[in-house]
Amino acid sequence: MSKATSSAHGSSGKTGELDVTVESLAPGGEGVIRLPDGRVGFVHGVLAGERVRVAVDRAAGKKLQARLLAVLEPSADRVDPPCLHARRCGGCDWMHIAREAQASRHAEIVAGLVKRAVGAHPEIVAHTLSVDASLRSRARFALRCDHGVAKIGYRARGSHTLVDVDACLVLEAGLLEAARLVASWLGGDRRARGEGEIGVAFGMRDGKRLPVVELTYDGEPPGSFFASADRACSSEGPLAGVRVALRGARQPITVGDPHPVATGFDGEPLVIATAGFAQPSDAGGTLLAERTRALASPDGAKVLELYAGSGTLSIGLCRGASSFASVEENADAVACARKNLTSRGLSGTLRVGDAESASIPRGLDVVVLDPPRAGAPRASAAIAAAKPKRIVYVSCDPPTLARDLAVMSKAGYGVSALETVELFSYTSHVETIALLTRGAAPSP
Repeated sequence: MSKATSSAHGSSGKTGELDVTVESLAPGGEGVIRLPDGRVGFVHGVLAGERVRVAVDRAAGKKLQARLLAVLEPSADRVDPPCLHARRCGGCDWMHIAREAQASRHAEIVAGLVKRAVGAHPEIVAHTLSVDASLRSRARFALRCDHGVAKIGYRARGSHTLVDVDACLVLEAGLLEAARLVASWLGGDRRARGEGEIGVAFGMRDGKRLPVVELTYDGEPPGSFFASADRACSSEGPLAGVRVALRGARQPITVGDPHPVATGFDGEPLVIATAGFAQPSDAGGTLLAERTRALASPDGAKVLELYAGSGTLSIGLCRGASSFASVEENADAVACARKNLTSRGLSGTLRVGDAESASIPRGLDVVVLDPPRAGAPRASAAIAAAKPKRIVYVSCDPPTLARDLAVMSKAGYGVSALETVELFSYTSHVETIALLTRGAAPSP
């Protein structure tokens, strides 16, 4: 229970202001506070155990949203945000937490959710990256063009307001500049207006690692736009490729080769679908693939992978398996996965389809799934019903992971291993890998 002031006005004496102690951190990264009347609320920019002064901005029933006014008793893990844009930009919500303390905070959140879902579980093993290795090799920016002036940036926390940034602490060099370059091609004409997004990553041109840019735009690009793209993607240009998806157009327009290229856990290139998913950094993707393979133990096994994407995990799961099959709904991603396997002398049955409703055959040794943030409630039930020996669940959202683990637990699976992988420095986001074994009692 927090030590909230007993006065309705708080100890500060101002209506709507309260002094409270933060009970814990919620899965979304905000602090949980409790008022004397029993209402539970959330406040951004705090740590568990801190004594803070907050203002109640919104209240609905038993839940409230509060705004941090002052930190009265700071945690030992609190630091000054290393980024100048941290207080306005909504990109990195844990800039106020010491980087070395973020892994333990993530583990606490995951442990609490999993314990409530399945009871006892093994101690969480946390994996981290160095500062340099955690720099992101892909990102998305908001874009707005008004009266011929194009601006890009991140969204402010909890709003659609665009925060124009001149540097990004967590990005690899060259990506922000590539996004600004493409945005500049939209400006010049005072009549030009539009909004959209710019995604940046790294691709390859003539063996050289260069940025690739994906533009989604609801306006009309000027006539010079594609001429500029052609020059930028030429043999001497700074980009490997550009992909443009315009509102109302049947197909995207591509210049050069806009496919992102990551590095697989084996050190070889991985081609990623243009509209597909990849982890934020090559080193992070490698670490996640290594840990997934280690927990799946695919050697000599019959393996099925769901939500396989472009094959970032497949190349490790397929290697040494007696049989390998995968399901992914993005046809371009499946084509990339097939190319990634073939280039390594690997093969399997790669199918385009909805992983959430896929038919799961019996007789499998291991099923690996890496669903989107919404999780896989139907697939989890179907997997458990097929009774594979092992299930490896890779998750980017602890609450939906816990929900789906509960489904598998009721079907007779115990959590044998639980690991977190720190891929998103300075944010509340964390990747979790859970190994479930049929008939295994939960570890204490």
